[in-house]
Amino acid sequence: ITPSLLAQGKKIALSDIRIKHLGYNKSRAEMDEKIKRNYKLLIKHVQEEPLNSYAWYQLGQTLAQLRLFKESEEAVRMALQIGNLKPPILASASSTLAHIMGGKGEYEEALKLAEISIKNAPNQVYAWYLKAYALLYLDRLDESEKAFLIAKERLLQKKGIPQAGFDIDIPMETIEKGLEAIALKRKRLESSADF
Repeated sequence: ITPSLLAQGKKIALSDIRIKHLGYNKSRAEMDEKIKRNYKLLIKHVQEEPLNSYAWYQLGQTLAQLRLFKESEEAVRMALQIGNLKPPILASASSTLAHIMGGKGEYEEALKLAEISIKNAPNQVYAWYLKAYALLYLDRLDESEKAFLIAKERLLQKKGIPQAGFDIDIPMETIEKGLEAIALKRKRLESSADF
């Protein structure tokens, strides 16, 4: 609902109010039906409004839920190419695509996309985590360690509304495992340098 609120000139502020969204707390069969319904609605939406980047982004998310990853990537790329996403959604779309590219082993692109996400929502955790792992796989260990430490700091400070359209909760253990992986890579590099 964020884009609709912002379009009406409303402001988003921190509050003690908690809303439990149970729309995804359904059986697998009910979720499959909901995803199929969303897919049909989003296909119609992008056909009616082909320059609606938010609709393309949501279509990409839905296609990922349907495990149509190539199509998901294409839809999210379309959302980014159209270029009129608000910063929180741009951050989310960039993180989504960074995740996809990292999964494909395309770490340079994953890094660039994570940096776009961070530029648009610097206090989030998820894009820092994605950046850290991309740097780790690129063997840029000092930079990776710095990004993991920033992700850890953001996680400890996290409260209130996410800065990105969504901010995936990254468990602290996952960040710690990334830091451990850096230490292991450094040891291996030191061992191979000794020979």
